[in-house]
Amino acid sequence: MLARSLLWILSLNMGLLGCGGSPDFQGNVPQTLPNDRSEQVPPAPTPAPVTVSPQTPVPSDSSAVESEQLVAVIDKEKVSLKVDIVFAIDTSGSMTEETNAVQTNLGRMVKALNNGRLDPRVHLMLDRILTLPEGVDRTKLAFISQTIGSWNAISRLNLLFAGQFQSSYRDAAGKAMTQPLAFRPDAKLEIVVVSDDNGKGAGNLAADFDSKKKQTGTFNAIVGLSDSRQSTQCSLAAVGTEYLSLSAAMKGSVLDICSPNWDQLIDRLSADMIKRSVTFTLSQDPHSPKQLRVKLDQQTLPSEAWTYNETSRSLTLLKTDGIKNGSEIEIAYETRAK
Repeated sequence: MLARSLLWILSLNMGLLGCGGSPDFQGNVPQTLPNDRSEQVPPAPTPAPVTVSPQTPVPSDSSAVESEQLVAVIDKEKVSLKVDIVFAIDTSGSMTEETNAVQTNLGRMVKALNNGRLDPRVHLMLDRILTLPEGVDRTKLAFISQTIGSWNAISRLNLLFAGQFQSSYRDAAGKAMTQPLAFRPDAKLEIVVVSDDNGKGAGNLAADFDSKKKQTGTFNAIVGLSDSRQSTQCSLAAVGTEYLSLSAAMKGSVLDICSPNWDQLIDRLSADMIKRSVTFTLSQDPHSPKQLRVKLDQQTLPSEAWTYNETSRSLTLLKTDGIKNGSEIEIAYETRAK
């Protein structure tokens, strides 16, 4: 009996040493895992339940977060097909060819604007009466008998808008008008300077231009450019940097006065004016421009009837059919809440 007990104790000690290894120098036995870890690794603790406050709802997906941050916007604007155009034409000695080109293409321009459903009135500021070509409604055009020199177009325009030249208005036959051609309050204003020189001196720099017209009008420059191709028919006195600066600030068209084809030049200017007349700036940035909804006089327009420019935040109608003066454009979209 004693021998069996001793044998049992001896076997137990040998088994312990075989499983645990040798004790370290402090007498502790290292705890090593057997090859089959699945039986020895204790189960992971169950996480405590998360309590969500009723004031902080947890959305089911990211789209719910987006919808909570978006607000609906509807921009409404009346369409004006009226456009008042002012030409300030440099008639200094070097401008004979260009003045003749304006005269030749004026009827072409008016026709293009009418075909684009616009209602134009043209104010021509220069020191001579031009022979008007066919296609020009003489009741919607007037001359302003004032000299535009090589460098003073800006100061002349400022005086015109200040009402200083009302007695200078002449009709198509060159007779003084009892009432000058009126600027319409609901018409868009397009200003066109034609010169082979540059504005200079007090009152004739871009910074001197009428601040109100700078906010409400569009300035177009038919002037010399840095890459204009000069020739015997077009020799520049200077690049029109002041006029180019105004055109950039007032989002107008820039055209090369040395263009060999004034037909194309006038067509381009006309097309730009028509486009601007049916372009509308959104009041806010849309969250998704693809989801814009556009109505004209309560009729939804298909997406191919308009285009959106994210850089300028503006929408342009591509077709003018069905547009009337006074039509209402409605643009609905969503924007991020501020």
